Amino acid sequence: MKQIIISDTSPLIILIKSNRFYLLENFVDKIIIPQKVYDEIKEKKDKVFNFINNAKNIEKRDIKNEKLYLELITGSKDIPKLDDGESEAIVLAKELDLFLFIDEKKGLRVSEFQKVDTLTMFTLLNQNIKRNFINKKELLEILEDFEKVNFKLKKYLELELLKEFKS
Repeated sequence: MKQIIISDTSPLIILIKSNRFYLLENFVDKIIIPQKVYDEIKEKKDKVFNFINNAKNIEKRDIKNEKLYLELITGSKDIPKLDDGESEAIVLAKELDLFLFIDEKKGLRVSEFQKVDTLTMFTLLNQNIKRNFINKKELLEILEDFEKVNFKLKKYLELELLKEFKS
């Protein structure tokens, strides 16, 4: 059974710009994005914006917990200040008790602090490998495509993914 997730801006941009959105669709039926994530994407009016506007499996949703949102965009001694999109994505994931697709270090830290389950690009790739949706050659092509859109996994994570292949 596939699931519903909340997504931050960056992972969507990476998958769409690299033409690898199917990697997420292998596991997810619906992606919910908060209004601020949509606004960040809308600013550019590019391929990503067009894709999201035409996608049947991406839906916008408003947050309800404004208090938590304000705490996240303001930050504190325990929580680093986050941007609007990340903050709303974390709030929405917490409100709906859904996984959050996010890759920024600060956002991941705050998600953990807020007890929000996360999906990262590493986890997404790893699950695609484990379920035989991609092979070693495809993984290398995907990593190369990600670099072309300015996303690079840490070397040790790339090596972990490559270890998944027996040969």
